Amino acid sequence: SIQRAPVAGCTDGSCIEDVLTTDNLVGLLIDSDKMYWAWMSGEEGASEIRRANLDGTGVETVVDVGGTWMSDLALDPDGGYLYWISDEGVERARTDGTGRETLVTDMSSPVGLALDLRAGKMYWGEDNWGSPRWSGVRRANLDGTDVETVLDSPGPWDATTLFAQPRDLAVDPETGDLYVTTVVSLDSGDWPGRLLRVDTACDVGLPATDDCVVDVASAPQWWPNDLALDPTTRTVYASVREGPTGGMRD
Repeated sequence: SIQRAPVAGCTDGSCIEDVLTTDNLVGLLIDSDKMYWAWMSGEEGASEIRRANLDGTGVETVVDVGGTWMSDLALDPDGGYLYWISDEGVERARTDGTGRETLVTDMSSPVGLALDLRAGKMYWGEDNWGSPRWSGVRRANLDGTDVETVLDSPGPWDATTLFAQPRDLAVDPETGDLYVTTVVSLDSGDWPGRLLRVDTACDVGLPATDDCVVDVASAPQWWPNDLALDPTTRTVYASVREGPTGGMRD
């Protein structure tokens, strides 16, 4: 379901309001007067991008994606585009569903999608489980041209590895820095997790070297997932899982 609460929050749950009941939801985007999300049904082999008013009324299908499994969405409100990433690659369409086009294909298990609207770039992660093992972050222009590798991490990895499996991405709209959550799955059963900040204007060029990557937060048994930035307060938020439990941290 989709719920909302005042930014000030509450400690007893009384301020939480159910806005919309839906199943198989992936991603949630808020525009000035609309919210967008991906809906998928494994049983029916169907995938759609839907939208509704912020109070949950007026639900409609914007794009019928078919049987493609989507993993993330992004919105360019000024340009009027919805972007999504799936096992087919990166696609986009107008926010009314028209003008659908495929921008980037030939990906390995893509995950995460972030837009740098000021620089006209989009970023996504890839995690190749084949042999040899490889993970990375790539970017391209918003029209899909000029694909380049931002982070490059071939396996095998160990506890000192800075970047391995990408979990989510976010771009600082003021600085253009890229934030990435990543997990290093080790044969020992440990999974060091990290929140990284990447200087995408790295002096030595791309892929970024370790000198241009800062380990902002990390722990030996930490599985960070979704990522969000509040540029006003200069705060990074990440949902995390530690062992069998989970939670939200900033």
